Amino acid sequence: MIHTIHHLIEQQTNLDVAFDYFSPEQLCFIKSKVLELECLLHTIHSYIRTYSFKNIQEEILFFKELKPMVVKEYIFMIWLQKIHLQSSHCTLYKKDLLKKQLQKTKKLFKTERFFYGYIKGEQTMFDAYYFTRLQEQNLQEQDYYINFDHKISCSHGYLKAKLLAHEKMQYCCADYLMGKPELVKEIETIPITTELKWTATKVEAVELLYALYYAGVFNNGTASVQQIAKLFDCFLEGEMGKNIYRDFVDVKNRKINTTKFLDKLSNGLKLKIAEELK
Repeated sequence: MIHTIHHLIEQQTNLDVAFDYFSPEQLCFIKSKVLELECLLHTIHSYIRTYSFKNIQEEILFFKELKPMVVKEYIFMIWLQKIHLQSSHCTLYKKDLLKKQLQKTKKLFKTERFFYGYIKGEQTMFDAYYFTRLQEQNLQEQDYYINFDHKISCSHGYLKAKLLAHEKMQYCCADYLMGKPELVKEIETIPITTELKWTATKVEAVELLYALYYAGVFNNGTASVQQIAKLFDCFLEGEMGKNIYRDFVDVKNRKINTTKFLDKLSNGLKLKIAEELK
């Protein structure tokens, strides 16, 4: 039984291949991998729920080495999926995003430094306590929600998997920030593609841009016109930064209404709100 489970795990958790984790095109693959890992966990649980381990060594092997391999990859892929779903194509490769993620991953190692040292030091003296089936009467003492079924859980298996997943997250971010500076440079110059296309005029985009700039809505008012223009480039195919100041002069030189596009937006919104309130 354990050999069968080990074989299944090796087949489906081998992700150490050339894989651009932060590429926007990888979201579909990440989602499919999450589903595969969920199915694998379900299969393992169905096997182990009624299985009687031959001895305590086999039980420790499963809970300390085998199951954490799957849970680690699952946590890692869920993390990647969350980053992709919460980040636009424009921000996915930004260094600030990766630095922020790197800082987040460090917190767990501080709070769990004793157990992390136990794992990295390959210690075994507490294995019989950490990595054997939970006793049903002790479930309420556990901190980790994954221990909902004592037949398939131990007290520290999920914690080990989480630490290893965070370790992988750190390596993943560090590769882009430090280990592969040429890759970061290359990534930052990749043209941004999006399904959205600006169909109003460029001058109208400039009017909106300057309205946002003077309102100070980005970085507490410290963002420059050119920084905001880079954001607009995502749906203007890189054209925003060209002649932006001359276009703004055209806006200011309008004789009848200098903010006709903003007025159009405001009036359109007010009209829709009024219609919905009827």
